[in-house]
Amino acid sequence: MAEDAAGSFLDDATRARVRWAVRHVVAVVIGGVLGAAFWLVVVQEGRNLNHTDLDFVRAMALIFEAEGTDRRATGGAGLYLTLGAGVLLMLLHALVVPRLPRFRDRCWWVQAIPVGVVSYLLWGAIMSPTRPSGFFGINAGGLTSSLTFLLGAAAFAIVAVRCYSLITSDRWWVDKEHDITRSLDEIEARPRSLELPEQRPEQGRVGTGG
Repeated sequence: MAEDAAGSFLDDATRARVRWAVRHVVAVVIGGVLGAAFWLVVVQEGRNLNHTDLDFVRAMALIFEAEGTDRRATGGAGLYLTLGAGVLLMLLHALVVPRLPRFRDRCWWVQAIPVGVVSYLLWGAIMSPTRPSGFFGINAGGLTSSLTFLLGAAAFAIVAVRCYSLITSDRWWVDKEHDITRSLDEIEARPRSLELPEQRPEQGRVGTGG
């Protein structure tokens, strides 16, 4: 009832534009958050395995001067900043990548390539040099540190762009042809017989004598 009343104030074209906008906003947020979460899984696990000395979450908090009064508060600030950075990168993807001639009509994993490259360059060439880790984290574990963050960038791009591609796809939003509720109602409406099989009248038995 409420949806019908709200829809009566909008024509079909306006509703289509609203649906398109909602899809893309949801895709940017979910893709960015999940992609950033996978980035953190890779780079923080790399630190736990001594592939890099850089604590990325703490470094994010220090770069943006969001250091808390204790390590837990600093970690929380760095986490939220990382998730926010993921959303901003996906917003950049939504605004730029689909409009590039080389990527406009390509599949999702091709569109993920510039996202991975940009995220790796932003970290290695801009953010990392502000810390003692140096360019591309070379001072925080050498080549293995750089490779750890390269894998993190790949994980971010794959997860974030795939989520964005799925959520903005029409296949995820069209009405289902098979309505489960309606099917259950039809089953309930069917007449039921309470007779046991042996209580039903014998019909057409083969071999019965006259």
